[in-house]
Amino acid sequence: MAGWYHEDGPGPFDAAKARALYLRACELSSGDGCGFAAAMLQNAQGGPRDYEQAAAVLGKGCEMGSAVCCNNLGALVGSGYSSSSGKVHPADDERAAKLYQRACDGGEGWGCLNLADVMAQGRGTPKDVPGAVALMEKSCTDGHAPSCVRIALRLETGDGVKKDMARALVLLRKACAKDDGLGCLELANLYEEGAVVPRDDDRAVSLYRRAMRAKDLERYRLNLLASEAESKCEENDGAACRRAGVYNEYGVGQDKDLAEAYAFYNRSCAYSFGPGCTRLGIAHLLGRGTAKDPKRAAELYKKACDKGDSDGCRRLGLSMLTGIGLPKDVAKAVKLEEQACKAKNASACTSLGVFYATGVGVKKDTSRARTLYEEACSAESGDGCDELGRMYANGLAGLAKDDAKAAKLFLDGCDWGSADACIDAAEALFAGTGVSKDAKKALVLFEDACEAEEAKACARGAEIALPVDKSKAKVLYQRGCALGSKPACEQAKSL
Repeated sequence: MAGWYHEDGPGPFDAAKARALYLRACELSSGDGCGFAAAMLQNAQGGPRDYEQAAAVLGKGCEMGSAVCCNNLGALVGSGYSSSSGKVHPADDERAAKLYQRACDGGEGWGCLNLADVMAQGRGTPKDVPGAVALMEKSCTDGHAPSCVRIALRLETGDGVKKDMARALVLLRKACAKDDGLGCLELANLYEEGAVVPRDDDRAVSLYRRAMRAKDLERYRLNLLASEAESKCEENDGAACRRAGVYNEYGVGQDKDLAEAYAFYNRSCAYSFGPGCTRLGIAHLLGRGTAKDPKRAAELYKKACDKGDSDGCRRLGLSMLTGIGLPKDVAKAVKLEEQACKAKNASACTSLGVFYATGVGVKKDTSRARTLYEEACSAESGDGCDELGRMYANGLAGLAKDDAKAAKLFLDGCDWGSADACIDAAEALFAGTGVSKDAKKALVLFEDACEAEEAKACARGAEIALPVDKSKAKVLYQRGCALGSKPACEQAKSL
């Protein structure tokens, strides 16, 4: 019953009532009740903060066999705490290690990972790096995504294991697919840097957004990453400055600060780091942290392209195609997209596919377009999957019409960060075209695309939400209005 009053429960939110009910459930031998009660006690939800009582209920839950309670008690005693009366309970590493062991034996992934961490450090247990790594590997194999991330980070640096970037990439993808925030964040950094995988700024941005939506993101790790990036930037490291800018732009490890992000991008470009110039160009194009200046954006894309950044070349090509910021030159635009596509920039391959599909700047060739979309989709370009899905949905380029195949491609493209693919997937789900009808999931995908600043997705999501959740519909219409949709503005005013 306590869950009814909790923050994400179906009933009216009442923290005090939820806390009291969880404590009662704990008294009645519910391990889960003990775990929830302890969390509320530690976070001052529904009453004053009380670490001592939290420790007591976690101990009760652990004794009842709750592996989660054993793990959380280990974290509490391992860090030490003070009671409300001022009594200090110093950190007890040995007891924490035993509690982590008990939690791990009970099947709690975090217990195994925390035990591995203290084993690697020799805290409360003999130092055993190989044993710690083996435990992380087992926990990852058993499906604990954060353990997969921790192994990946070691594989990237060769810390206690043989360096293996290819396997690190596989593990990060596995973790991100399970919505592990840190896994998505680390994967985003790899796509942003382009050293291990072909550089793809659009894919990186979608992964940053996905990371920040994750509920389990390790905040201490985020703070550390942000501090490390800013510290290295002070050492004139252009790549670190670019990363610090991204973290400020998306609120990684600190509040979002577009002006600060712009300053870091500016420094990155000044240190002749091509991807930093590209990010600076995007800021000027969109007016993020600075005034909108399409001409300056195009100049920065060219500078980035000249320094070998494929995404700078791609964006310069798109600017030439549209004539935004510089004279329109379709022929040069095509060459730039070809150049970036040959450099394995999947987004550029998608753009080039659109040229061939529409006959813009090249002779129309839908078969060539299809091949480019297939290559881009295989390289996890969400837009590439979306364009290929549309071909299957309409039976183009020699393909038989296949709604099921189209829906799968739309969903894959949405997972890989394409707002357009999310919209197409949502429409398929809402209508039940090629996939089981699911209005609830369709609404979630429209909301994702709305968050990615697609005004039409905001409005469409609002239409679906309106019959069941008027307040959500209003928020979505307001978001669409802020993105420039006049119909959305009118609908928002009427609610």
